[in-house]
Amino acid sequence: MKHYPYLENTKKVKDLTCGRCKKEHQDGLRLEWQVSWFRGEDEAELVCDACYTKQLEEDKIQQKKDQVRWAIEAKKEAKFWADMKKRLEAKYTVEYLTLYQWRVNGQVDLYITNKRFHVLKTNRRGDYRDMHSFLERNLT
Repeated sequence: MKHYPYLENTKKVKDLTCGRCKKEHQDGLRLEWQVSWFRGEDEAELVCDACYTKQLEEDKIQQKKDQVRWAIEAKKEAKFWADMKKRLEAKYTVEYLTLYQWRVNGQVDLYITNKRFHVLKTNRRGDYRDMHSFLERNLT
């Protein structure tokens, strides 16, 4: 069964050939989904009840796996940023203007999500690769 984000319509159908297992069945479903914004480009698939429930169960299992993976990634990211803040605060005074904009020693604004900087004194802007080496060059 194809996966599309917008399942628009589900209709009960009798006497069909399943598009997934390729067998004849008495009952099944006609799944319709939207491929693009234009109504003429909708697609449909005939699926037996057994294949449809099997696909739903597989999707639930995959969603559970994804949620576990996302939780692990979120913990890793939170730990990374906590370590980053700890390293910065050990050397500099850091003012957190927003979640994504940090002012270091009142001289440099760092935009951490897109690795950009703004030196307030000279009004210079640009990109940086490594935050710590950049700050050592510009604040000493």
